[in-house]
Amino acid sequence: MKKYPDMSNFALKAYYEYKEGLDLKLMYQDMYLASEGYIYQMQNLGDVDVDKMVSDYRRIIDFWKQLYKR
Repeated sequence: MKKYPDMSNFALKAYYEYKEGLDLKLMYQDMYLASEGYIYQMQNLGDVDVDKMVSDYRRIIDFWKQLYKR
């Protein structure tokens, strides 16, 4: 939560503010698999660029906000 405070805020707001009929279990599974796949891909490329990962995750989180919020 210290490193990625937006993720916890996003998760809390998701429960209370998301579109009706949204399958939260499927949404979290999608986020988990996307995150796991991203990390796997970055590790396979060689040196892990932490700044790039933070930037990419910020873009992904913003995308999820647009996709899932009302």
